[in-house]
Amino acid sequence: MSENQKKVENETKFTKDTKERIRDEALDLFAIKGFKDVSIRDIAREVGIRNSTIYSHYDKKEDIMDAIIELLIDEFRYNPDILPIEQLGDNYKPKELFNKAILPLIEQTKVPHIRKIIRLMCIELFRNEKFLNFFKYQYIKPSYEFWTKMFQTMIDKNLIIDYEANHLAKEFFNYFLYLFFETFLLNYDESNFDLLIDKLKQKISRHIEFMFDMIGEKKV
Repeated sequence: MSENQKKVENETKFTKDTKERIRDEALDLFAIKGFKDVSIRDIAREVGIRNSTIYSHYDKKEDIMDAIIELLIDEFRYNPDILPIEQLGDNYKPKELFNKAILPLIEQTKVPHIRKIIRLMCIELFRNEKFLNFFKYQYIKPSYEFWTKMFQTMIDKNLIIDYEANHLAKEFFNYFLYLFFETFLLNYDESNFDLLIDKLKQKISRHIEFMFDMIGEKKV
């Protein structure tokens, strides 16, 4: 590699690193104060650069938020459809599969920037249309569809009482949504996040037990 090529590569890497640092420091601030109460000056101060340098990478503050949302879309993975629902009652007990569906979602929140973005989404959900659309169409809608399919399969296999699957799905998942907002909005504490997650897991475990007490899990 020639000296000119190395120089161009180093400059590109520096530019990329600076742009990502701006995004990451902005995320830290947004997750604490919300988007509205953070200025370009605040972000520049945290990164250790001039205000004008930020405008070399982002035209406006909203573009930084868009970059954060893109990061969420790229890295937040919740695809319970890969679970072997058809094996319910054969190779998997219902409670076991419930835990397999929920725990990967919780595990993702151990990644610091993912949980900060989720925290930010909770704050900005009804002020940012892109966050709202992600929440509605890439998280809520597929989740309800999955849990409806899960309950319907259990009903068809005579593993639980015969009841409306979509109603059972809402009964189960709506409480999980409450726990989601309780953890990331009401009780969020970055310094004690591991403790928060432990409590969340305990509450989910109790909720699963409660649901199966209600719907009468049958022996398989």
